Amino acid sequence: MRNVILAAALLGSTSLAQTAPIQDFSGLLDGLRAKYGLPALMGVAVTGSGMFGAGVSGNVTPGGAAVTASSVFQLGSTSKTMTATMIARLVEKGLLSWDSKVVDVLPDVKMRDEYRDVTLRTLLAHRAGTPHLPPPAMAGDRWAARKAFIEQGYAQPHLPAGYSYSNVGYVTATMMAEKVTGKDWQTLMREELFGPLGMTGCTFGPGEAGDPLPHRFTATGVQVFPMDSGNSAVVEGSDRVRCPVMGMAPFLIAHLTGEAGGSAFLKAETWKRLHTDSFSPDRPVYAQGWSINPAVPWAKGPLLWHTGSNTFNYAYMWVVPGRNAAVLVATNVGNDEKNTADRATAALTDAINTLIREVFKANP
Repeated sequence: MRNVILAAALLGSTSLAQTAPIQDFSGLLDGLRAKYGLPALMGVAVTGSGMFGAGVSGNVTPGGAAVTASSVFQLGSTSKTMTATMIARLVEKGLLSWDSKVVDVLPDVKMRDEYRDVTLRTLLAHRAGTPHLPPPAMAGDRWAARKAFIEQGYAQPHLPAGYSYSNVGYVTATMMAEKVTGKDWQTLMREELFGPLGMTGCTFGPGEAGDPLPHRFTATGVQVFPMDSGNSAVVEGSDRVRCPVMGMAPFLIAHLTGEAGGSAFLKAETWKRLHTDSFSPDRPVYAQGWSINPAVPWAKGPLLWHTGSNTFNYAYMWVVPGRNAAVLVATNVGNDEKNTADRATAALTDAINTLIREVFKANP
């Protein structure tokens, strides 16, 4: 009975045109959640044709209310893929260019001279040389707090040339988008991404009553933390998107089919730019919002991926164009007593491999 109810809820929660039945992954997720001691776990898989399967398992807290298809999970730094995609829309509209410089769009931001040539393209590819600073708490005016955060980064020496993951870079890119539009990041995401793609239920912030609460592993189980545990609004654009299990499906399908012209949301050449590392094409590492494994044998080509953790929640996302599949899994537990993500990493690695194998069984 639970599976019938869940399947109906999943179908009712999406605006995707769906003709084939959606597989219910809940049983698979139940076993994985129990294996790793996770409080809750969700997963969704798509192909270029639409939804393939989805499911949820567990509780908002141990012994608490069960999670449902409408439960909203924190997605951490997978938000970067969404911010980059939203900004691509602004580029196509002519409001920004990939070569727009920070000094031109945000002339009031103080920085060392070596950052004066930093562009939107380098920011979104983590090639701007900015440090990866710990996110501060939000205090006072939103714009001023974010400006102070990135100026802290630009006051430090430019890192050596090459890939260097940085929240400072993505917050800067987000502020550039806000500056040229006069709209805040949340509004831009709703108007340019969630709405047009039909990402139903996706929203922002630390969560609301009834959503899965944040956890961390301890030596004896998991410890529950307050809903607002995690990164503050200072790092919006780099983090802070949260979605229910079906909310990310349209986003995954758009990225899976975009380069082949299967998504009119962006031009095919824009999708390709988002998925291509133009800084090191021979040894690709990171494109515009996506990490890249260039030649994975089972993937029959590149694997686009991103992980996201605010140390209390964790998410994994894969897009595999060569196998016509994409998968997202997420849980509401992050680091452990040693402040490592090893246990959550093992759990989500197992989960995402399990679900993508289900897709491959039907789509070899």
